[in-house]
Amino acid sequence: MTAFLTLCHHLATNYGTGEHQGKNILKYAILASLMETNILNYRIIIEPDKRTGKGEPCFTAYCPTLGVANSGDTVEEATANIKKAIQVWIKSLVDDNQAVPVDQIEGTLVSYTSIKAPAKLRIAL
Repeated sequence: MTAFLTLCHHLATNYGTGEHQGKNILKYAILASLMETNILNYRIIIEPDKRTGKGEPCFTAYCPTLGVANSGDTVEEATANIKKAIQVWIKSLVDDNQAVPVDQIEGTLVSYTSIKAPAKLRIAL
């Protein structure tokens, strides 16, 4: 935060004059705050599921890179909940001065394949 305040002070004293100075300071302050943020992309897997103990239908979202999971009644809710869980997990890693694992999603291909299985196969649900 100190770097942010230093930059804002520098911008306030060196850029813009008169009626435009306040607008310029705000623009630069927003830009400076964005510079202090990293955007990280994580793969999440969302699958239909049933709530433990209740058997009610839901959706489970899982982030394999971080080992974080959450659920929701809808895909949208599961997505929002996993996003919050990921943010909390990353904040705890940063607060503990731990390295944050990142996904290497560029070039990643998610696919399915079909295989031949024995006729007496028992499928687990």
